[in-house]
Amino acid sequence: MKFLATILMSLWLILPTILGQESNKTSPTSLEVHLFANKRAYRIGEDVKAKVELSNVSGKTILVGREISTIDNWPFVVKLRLVDATGKYAQSGGAGFVDPPPRADFSIKDGVLRWWLALDPESSYAKTFCFHLKPAVPGHYFLRCKYSSLFLQDASLLPSEIPVFKGELESKPVEIEVFTDDTKASKNLAHPKERK
Repeated sequence: MKFLATILMSLWLILPTILGQESNKTSPTSLEVHLFANKRAYRIGEDVKAKVELSNVSGKTILVGREISTIDNWPFVVKLRLVDATGKYAQSGGAGFVDPPPRADFSIKDGVLRWWLALDPESSYAKTFCFHLKPAVPGHYFLRCKYSSLFLQDASLLPSEIPVFKGELESKPVEIEVFTDDTKASKNLAHPKERK
C-alpha cells in the first residue's frame, strides 16, 4: 500500500512538468518557410538577394527564432543550396561556425525576449540573405532553403504558455538562370517564384 502511495505521489509531482513541456512544443506543420529571389537571371559572381520568410499557418501564436543566420551552429539556421537540373549540389552557402555557439535561452533584453519572436497566426517574419553565385558552368539551377531550429534549452524554462517551434523545414525550390558575359539570359524569364 505504501509503495502504491509513493508511485501516485511521484506522478502527481512530475505530471504537471511533463504536461507543461508538451504544451510548449509545436508541430512542424505550424510553420512554413518560403524562399524568394530578387530576380530570375544572374551573372556568375553576382549576389542573389534571397528572402527567407517564416509564416505561422497555425491558429495560435508561436515563438520562432528572432535572429536567423547562415552560421552553421547558430540556434536558428538558414542553409541555402544551389542544385542543378539533376538535383546535384552545385554550391552551398554558409558562414562557418562560432565558438562557443550561443544558447537560445529565454532571457529578456530591452523588455522583450532576447532570442525569440512571437509570431501571431497568419503573420510572417522575413530576412534577406546574400548568396554569392559561383557555379562551375552557366545554366538553369534551383535555389533551395532549409530552416532549422534545434538548439533549444529545456522548453519548461519558458516563462509563458506560448509554444516554441522546434524542427526543420524546407522551402520549395526557386528556379534561376546563371549566365556569363559570353552567354545570354533567356528573354522569357518571369519573376522568380517558388516551384510547385
